[in-house]
Amino acid sequence: METEAYSSHKRLMRELAVNLEHANHLEVALDAMHQAVSQLGFPLLAYGFSRSPRHRDGSFAAPLYHTRNFPRGWDASWDGAKDPYLPACFKGTMAVDWAEVQNDDGLSPPSRKALDYLGNRGICTGVTIPIHMPKGGFAFVSGISGDNPKLTPAESLARQSKLFFVAHYFNNSVIANFLDEFDKPDGAAISQREAQCLMYASHGKTNEDIAVILDISLETVRSHLKRAIARLGALNRAHAIAKAIHLGLID
Repeated sequence: METEAYSSHKRLMRELAVNLEHANHLEVALDAMHQAVSQLGFPLLAYGFSRSPRHRDGSFAAPLYHTRNFPRGWDASWDGAKDPYLPACFKGTMAVDWAEVQNDDGLSPPSRKALDYLGNRGICTGVTIPIHMPKGGFAFVSGISGDNPKLTPAESLARQSKLFFVAHYFNNSVIANFLDEFDKPDGAAISQREAQCLMYASHGKTNEDIAVILDISLETVRSHLKRAIARLGALNRAHAIAKAIHLGLID
């Protein structure tokens, strides 16, 4: 005889499957996934995918973030490369409880600063499901609560298990049907010079450094970066760099 919890999960999965089957682009699929994680008690959703989650030097390359129900303007100064939760995802395949990361005494100062940044915006309690794919691809699904729900250890584990299953099902559907959408920038492709400026900026070079390296004026550097940010539909320089790396426009 089925328990009520099992029957509820089956209904949730059937509903998600139907909604994903009728989704005609990524944004609709994300809406369907948000509806599913909300039923699990996570009112906020974050999803990301990257073909190459690490740079050649081994450092973490932040994927693009697709969110639902996040505070408006939450990522105005957000640097995904400092995300304290995603590096923990590379240590295994099981769910990453944010509380465990927050209690890690070995977190670096930049990671602590990122925790404060998210916490100040009410993004502080959640679970991230890492999804490691063939050929080095990486995706994640984060279910996030605005508060700290009072759950027993058994209830918390059961919720994580359901999110794990839902996350993998969703990602398989997205990769199968909407993979090409991850390779399309929001605007026109950036020029070679704009890509060069972004590349050097990603290496920590200042505008003045880039002007000397490329033998162009400082104002020209600023103009190239400004256009690249606009063409990529980015919020700022860090966001543009993350998008350009994700799209394979810069290394």
